[in-house]
Amino acid sequence: QFDWYEVSIIAINGLTKYSGNMKDLVEKFRMLRYIKKGTYLEGNLKQFYNEVAFSPRND
Repeated sequence: QFDWYEVSIIAINGLTKYSGNMKDLVEKFRMLRYIKKGTYLEGNLKQFYNEVAFSPRND
């Protein structure tokens, strides 16, 4: 399990042109569910990531 700070760094790195498929992995594994709700960062990341990336996993 990641801390919200670690996920923040991963999410921001996933938006760079050097990250390969990191953005896809962030969405697939729903890593952004650890981002603090209602923060400036969450609002900005929602502009770039699919909503599923913020939802809990059902397994």
